[in-house]
Amino acid sequence: MENQRIMFCRIGWMEKYEGLDNGDQITGSGKYVSENDYGSELYNFAKSSDGKIYGYARNTNESIYIKRLDKQAEAAVYPLDCRWLRRYI
Repeated sequence: MENQRIMFCRIGWMEKYEGLDNGDQITGSGKYVSENDYGSELYNFAKSSDGKIYGYARNTNESIYIKRLDKQAEAAVYPLDCRWLRRYI
């Protein structure tokens, strides 16, 4: 049985994650959001045209050290489950 790889990503809290046009705001996020009033997680959990759900989380070090997920990996890790963590405000 293959080891299950899980990455936990903390993102800001939003009610709907459908952009800022509906009055939704991001709270409880990192420095970028507090300085710019938006972040790329605006559309997390939205189904794309290919039927998949994509999301964005920024790493504080600007990159993800994938060898912590798979010691043999060079550029990518498949399969990988991402668990989104958000603080309820």
